[in-house]
Amino acid sequence: MKKVKEWVGPTGLQVPQEILERCGLGEGTPVIIELHRSWIKIVPEIVSEEIENIALSYLLNNLGDAVGIDTPVLKDGQWTVPVVLPYARKRIGQLVFSPSGNLLIGESSPMDEMLRKVNEA
Repeated sequence: MKKVKEWVGPTGLQVPQEILERCGLGEGTPVIIELHRSWIKIVPEIVSEEIENIALSYLLNNLGDAVGIDTPVLKDGQWTVPVVLPYARKRIGQLVFSPSGNLLIGESSPMDEMLRKVNEA
């Protein structure tokens, strides 16, 4: 990881173009700026297809291939991904992600609850 020291000027903080290009952030790239207690995180904005891939990978690793997802919805700065049993046409829970694609476990349906619903179907 490369570290660069910069100073905040009268118009704010400027990130050098070299760093932006190294991270794949070209002119016009939409980004999410996450403000934390003692640090700032800048990441490219995640689109629906990327959230779908992240959610499906997570579910495959944790619940197996019997579950699927419905269309992700971006609302109030969070992605909500309905988790479904395709063969039963039944919603068994949801996964919630930050705009940058981090799973928000506390706001998502508990994994054990979704697993129970899979086994009951």
